[in-house]
Amino acid sequence: MLSNGVNTCIFFGIYGNSLRYLESRGELKQHHLSCVFLAGCIGGAAQVTVTAPNDLVKTQLQVQTGRDTGSVRAIQYRGPVHCMRSIYRHEGFRGCYRGVVALMWRDIPSFGVYMVIYEAIAGGENKDSAVRVIIGGGVTGVVTWALVLPIDVVKSRIQADCTVNPRYRGLVDCIRQSYREEGSTVFVRGFWTLVTRAFYVNAVTFVAYSYTLRVLQGSRQ
Repeated sequence: MLSNGVNTCIFFGIYGNSLRYLESRGELKQHHLSCVFLAGCIGGAAQVTVTAPNDLVKTQLQVQTGRDTGSVRAIQYRGPVHCMRSIYRHEGFRGCYRGVVALMWRDIPSFGVYMVIYEAIAGGENKDSAVRVIIGGGVTGVVTWALVLPIDVVKSRIQADCTVNPRYRGLVDCIRQSYREEGSTVFVRGFWTLVTRAFYVNAVTFVAYSYTLRVLQGSRQ
């Protein structure tokens, strides 16, 4: 909960500033959606720096059984701070960014697509319409998450892997093993749960973002 606000601030802050910079350049002025896509990719890349360790901790806590099973995994985390400290102590700084390659493949292009879809649906003359913001945000979330679900599955498997005796050697190895053992359907597991959640979460996100931006811009005038 705490990191999500930080991630969102980083993304929208970098996205907004990048978009203004790109559109201020004469040669890019007539290519609005291209600027939106590139600014979204830049914002997605920036927020990965914070998302990666937070996402790793979240995933490790979620897959923890809560009891000692006698396996090599059996470090029982007491909370997010203890989890991060334990990972750092056993694996160092690099260990805190386990799964970052898959996360970059998920977030950098997807945030570009994310903002293009939203701009295409909710942009234009009536961009302040609450209905357009809600529908635009919801549809944007559904489409984007549907596209990135396969790489998200791989990312989660790498992050959930045992820290002491890891099963996967990296992104490609995880894809190979997952496909060999469970077939192609493993990469769309949880599809309906994910897209249902994506509609509501992203609708609320864009409503909050649009309203907050209007309030802050109004206070400066």
